[in-house]
Amino acid sequence: MKKYYSIPLEDEEAQALLDISRLMDDKPVMSVLFSDDIDSALEKVDFGATFWYHNNHVIGLSFLNSKFKHLPESIGNLSYLRFIFIEDGPFQDIPINFKKLHNLERLILINNPENEFFVNLDFPDIFGHLFNLKILVIYGLFNVYIPLSFLELKKLEELHFELCFFSSNRSKFMINYDVKDPYLVENPIHELPKEFGNLKMLKKIALIYLKKIKLPQSMVNLTSLIELDLNHSEELDNIEIVYNIKSLAKLNLSHCNVESLPETIKNLTNLKEFNLSHNNLNEIPSEIKYCQNLEKLFLNWNLFGESIEDWVSYIIQLPRLNHLRIEKGYYKYIPKELLNKKNFKLE
Repeated sequence: MKKYYSIPLEDEEAQALLDISRLMDDKPVMSVLFSDDIDSALEKVDFGATFWYHNNHVIGLSFLNSKFKHLPESIGNLSYLRFIFIEDGPFQDIPINFKKLHNLERLILINNPENEFFVNLDFPDIFGHLFNLKILVIYGLFNVYIPLSFLELKKLEELHFELCFFSSNRSKFMINYDVKDPYLVENPIHELPKEFGNLKMLKKIALIYLKKIKLPQSMVNLTSLIELDLNHSEELDNIEIVYNIKSLAKLNLSHCNVESLPETIKNLTNLKEFNLSHNNLNEIPSEIKYCQNLEKLFLNWNLFGESIEDWVSYIIQLPRLNHLRIEKGYYKYIPKELLNKKNFKLE
């Protein structure tokens, strides 16, 4: 048993923390958790490096503005780790010994768009060993290679890719390897594997601010998916598949250049919140009336014009609708049956 700054740890854990500390400009902080509540820990993330300690083991690492380019292989000795949070560190690689982190539940990597550096993140073949990973977040200026072992994350519940380039095809990953300014790339790579639908435990997916992405047909197999956020994804190839994911309760297609809704929208009988704002819609199909659980409908900034008179009656048939967002100029078309509903919100 060794001590890391007076904290007793197993020898391998203490050595791993010492190896990490040597890469830091400032001395890391050791925070003691009195519960194993990861959410509360992540709310307390502060500048620099923090090691989170609970029940005689390190269960979390957080790095905020820590200037390091890699983590040591000895990080694999932190076998009790449950979360890793890294924001704004110019790291370039993930150690192969990540595969030893069998208890890891959350991996959150952030490179804010305000930064001037673009990070090429080449994941080794580790995902098949991260048996307990539930949340994977990659936000910001990244070019990410995701090996197909990613599909072995059988417990993955939440996936969040935002602003980044990503592919499970190494040659396509290399196309963007030397990118200096991602905003000047005409055809950035955003590519999910065809077998994406194998991740059957997924409950929440966010694919945000992606210029162009093809949604795999296998997404229809995501029968546990409750929330899908595609906002600001300008070109969605195979968007029709979205309307066949019957488990969806929340769908965000804001700023997605949506021009029409198919009849298959009637399949979304569990949908409670639907954001269609900032698109090119000029009508809503009658099949919307089959979305009987719909509570919130956001339609602001579309191209309805006076055509709203032709379809507004359909939304009267949504018994649970209590929140409608549309421009004030259309308020006069909203039926009294809606306006007189108790607790109905129009904005």
